[in-house]
Amino acid sequence: MLGTTIAAAGPLPYTHIRHAGATDPKTEGWSRNESRKGTVAEERIEADPVGGLPAWSIDDDGTAQAPARLSYEFPLPPRDAYRAVTRRWCYSMSLRVVEASRTPNFSICGEVATATTRYMIRFGADGKGNTLVTLGLKGPILTATVPGTGYHRFVMDFDPKAGDGGTVSIFADDAKTPLLSEYPGEPGKGVGPRLVWGSNESGSAGHGHYHAVRFSMDVPPAKKLPLPPSRVAVDNVCAWPNLTVLPDGTITAVIYSLPSHGGGEGDAQCWASEDEGRTWKLRGIPAPHDPGTCRMNVAAGLARNGDLVVLCSGWDKNDMKAPRHRRIAKSFVSRSSDGGKTWRVSREFPAEKDMSEFIPFGDIIQAQDGALYVSAYAQTPGSKGYTYHSYLLRSDDDGHTWRRVGIIAKGHNETAIIQLADGTWLAAARAGHMDLYASRDNGTTWRIVTSTSANQHPGHFLVLKDGRVLLSHGERRAGIEGVGARVSTDAAKTWPPVSLPVARALNFDCGYPSSVQLRDGRIMTAYYAKGTPTHPKTYHMAVVFWDVDALLKAPEEP
Repeated sequence: MLGTTIAAAGPLPYTHIRHAGATDPKTEGWSRNESRKGTVAEERIEADPVGGLPAWSIDDDGTAQAPARLSYEFPLPPRDAYRAVTRRWCYSMSLRVVEASRTPNFSICGEVATATTRYMIRFGADGKGNTLVTLGLKGPILTATVPGTGYHRFVMDFDPKAGDGGTVSIFADDAKTPLLSEYPGEPGKGVGPRLVWGSNESGSAGHGHYHAVRFSMDVPPAKKLPLPPSRVAVDNVCAWPNLTVLPDGTITAVIYSLPSHGGGEGDAQCWASEDEGRTWKLRGIPAPHDPGTCRMNVAAGLARNGDLVVLCSGWDKNDMKAPRHRRIAKSFVSRSSDGGKTWRVSREFPAEKDMSEFIPFGDIIQAQDGALYVSAYAQTPGSKGYTYHSYLLRSDDDGHTWRRVGIIAKGHNETAIIQLADGTWLAAARAGHMDLYASRDNGTTWRIVTSTSANQHPGHFLVLKDGRVLLSHGERRAGIEGVGARVSTDAAKTWPPVSLPVARALNFDCGYPSSVQLRDGRIMTAYYAKGTPTHPKTYHMAVVFWDVDALLKAPEEP
């Protein structure tokens, strides 16, 4: 609605991040994100022909057939993501929309996503050069026009006391009443806490010159959480580790043996630590590869008789032109009775009609009904436009043979599972983010509970000794890559809306964590990374040791 009663509040004292003039945003703390099929470009402007101001231009010539995006983002730290729900903040942008002779398209944008809610402002122009403003993406959507060509300053002002959970108002230039007001935002499902400006990913063009961008709050920026340093457990491997604690306390890690994403002919290896993760040694090869193949996709866990069981799929590389679903190798069922040193391998594994071979993932779970369970996903036929579905599989003979129980989630792939003390099953299924599901009928039917932010995947569940439930996951959002975690304190009935950092990597090529709790209560999380701050040059399996209570306490400290 057009605001008539809300007055502009005063400026906020603490700037958390800003962009100024023709300065390269990457030098100011912003992360550059580009995806395109069409044309997208940027340019430093020392003095704009209109207005004479310095600016950073973004030109997005995307179309419906060739969409494009070029944006700058800043991930809100967890503490500030929580604060942004209950404290006042302002996001201001001074820009010129260069669209005077074009059809309005609203590709130029700004966005604030907090721990729970997403606020999107988009800009276009009419044929006379007036700036058109749209607040909202999917609904409700508010629109207004600001007359006059040239630069305008827009302030997105969040009032936490307005409405049910706070609302946003938009002020333009020096106006004392809002251009748009009482906008409640949209649910932030699948979107991490962040700030964005630039062009959004749409099938239309957008051209904007950004003179200034500023995010401010009534509290100073949160201090970065001190993270424990990671250690190199196994170097020069891509890993994707899966941890299992053996009856004698030994921790095994089943990993992929090569430093690439299945790019060579590699095996699934079993490494072991007898000193709670401080040192590691190679024990055996649960899934040796056949010529022209790799064995890399694993699930692992204990049978009830104490044997270590590994299910391992992979890829056939003999005919790389074959459709993708036909190159997925049938899983091995590998079993060791001596802690991973020697292995017996069976090639008998079920398949789903009209789908690819199953690809196992995550932990093998000893369920309360006496059976073993595991998740696996399979691909629909084809190489382009294919889809993965996530399934639950069961073994009634302690892991020797397996059968399909049902589908956990269509359109999802790598899925972590766990069974809680009351019999409830949890699943965290990957689909660009993770959707968390629950089942109360032993995996027959599933209902969605919540979702993580985009690029937080895949996950791993661990029930702690005190009953809390840990979900660790890969963190691939720009600027905070590594491993994140959420902890449920009420048996997974509710989850925090944002994840807290556990470990860092140097780029998005990282994650796939697996966690165990040590005798002293600490968590050891293993993950892979192409590089970490303490070991930047090679792929490796890293381990990090951390305390759950210290992690949860940190965001609450003043």
